[in-house]
Amino acid sequence: MLAMQINGAQSDQEGEDSGFSLIEVVIVMAVMAIIAAIAYPNYRLIQNKAKRSAQEANLATLETALETYYLGNGQYPTAQSSDDMIRQLLSAQVVSKGLVNPYTGKGYESGEVQGRLVYARVGASGYTLTGYGLDSQEVVGTVGSQ
Repeated sequence: MLAMQINGAQSDQEGEDSGFSLIEVVIVMAVMAIIAAIAYPNYRLIQNKAKRSAQEANLATLETALETYYLGNGQYPTAQSSDDMIRQLLSAQVVSKGLVNPYTGKGYESGEVQGRLVYARVGASGYTLTGYGLDSQEVVGTVGSQ
């Protein structure tokens, strides 16, 4: 019979169940917890950057749609809110229905805090469109024509 010495203890290979000791399992779980604690904040950071990029892309899409609307109608939408502006762009078929607020995962609606859009007419032939981020304070971008 072959005997092996593991960590200073004699172990007979034949007839014994081999497995992990409790301390080994606890150490592995602790290492996994440390890795998760390091990885999670980075994951959230990357996720927020992706949402910000999607909001910037939506602003660019809406800017193009607003300019297309202007070329077809001689004026920018007369909407008083971003919802009404998007409805006018949809009815004029210059933007698709696929415009999704990256912070909420659904369409842009008034009263939203995360990722809200603010549309405002400037004079007779101008507008500003401002997109906000996660906390409704961070300005992701502003587009407009004056």
